[in-house]
Amino acid sequence: MELEPGTKIDGRYTVEGILGEGGIATVYRVNQNQLDRKCALKLLNTSSGSVRERLMQEGKVMATLQHPNVVNVIDVVDVDGDPGLVMEYIPGETLRHLLNDRRLALAEALGLMRGITRGVAAAHAHGLVHRDLKPENILIQTTREGRVPKVTDFGLTKVLDSAHDEAGLESTPGLLLGTPAYMAPEQIADSSDVDLRADIFSLGAILYEMVTGRRCFQGNTKNEIFESIQAGEYIGPRSLAKDLPDGPYNAIVGALHIDPEQRTPNCEYLLTLLEGHSPEEEATVLRDKAAIAGAIDSADQTLVQKSLSSLDGRKLTPAPAPPRQATHPALWAAAGFGAAAAMGLVGYLVMGT
Repeated sequence: MELEPGTKIDGRYTVEGILGEGGIATVYRVNQNQLDRKCALKLLNTSSGSVRERLMQEGKVMATLQHPNVVNVIDVVDVDGDPGLVMEYIPGETLRHLLNDRRLALAEALGLMRGITRGVAAAHAHGLVHRDLKPENILIQTTREGRVPKVTDFGLTKVLDSAHDEAGLESTPGLLLGTPAYMAPEQIADSSDVDLRADIFSLGAILYEMVTGRRCFQGNTKNEIFESIQAGEYIGPRSLAKDLPDGPYNAIVGALHIDPEQRTPNCEYLLTLLEGHSPEEEATVLRDKAAIAGAIDSADQTLVQKSLSSLDGRKLTPAPAPPRQATHPALWAAAGFGAAAAMGLVGYLVMGT
């Protein structure tokens, strides 16, 4: 069902036009009448009761996630039996458009990646795993302060999986997986049971492309790309970006480990690598985590700051070796103990481990 411009939804929204169409979902630009503001409506093209119920549940979770680097969900609506999410409207381009247009300067790439990673970290703290992170799902908002990345479609992949299966479309190529070059190896094997580490892998592939100017995993067919991912075969990032600093290099190689158990464990650790391991930057990461999880109060932050200043002179445990064909295999050695200590404190204070 296609909504015509002028269609009223719940008496609260008016359809203005189509922003984009996919396999089983259409995105419309709508006007929120009472506030007279533009919004985006993602409408699933299925009337399945179970899918509608799941989307409503996921929508409630997504609506609790308010973060400057995530496209926020405003409302959940029912349009003649079809479920839809009303989200903030972000005019502009996607990260894919930006990458296709030019190779990013390193400082610009790392600045955008920090924002993307913080948005993903916030969603993970709410129990949401994206499972389809790629440049096409990252919108770029232009503000007075510069470009701000905003991740979209959190929580929708499982809903779309359900609709895909119920529609009997398992054999339709490309409908669910999208661009395969950003999928974790374990997701290729079984997409029904993955955790946040699959998103970490995708972030590594995105960062690789942002700093090198080319996709990490290459192939003429989807199967060839999958084979490269599962074998961990890619050109080392420093072969394409010779001046890549240790932090971003380690962030890429650690995130792209084919074994989830050996992979960079979470977004917080990834941020310490992107930030360069200084105590001041690690304290910022801890404050970001506190704001996300609501688990560290001001007294705890004071304790963390004091602890960071007392950890000089210790050694950092080496990380696992990088995937095959990645150049410059020495990882983490140049970092001080501050990075590991800060992340240990994150795990203890925030995650209860």
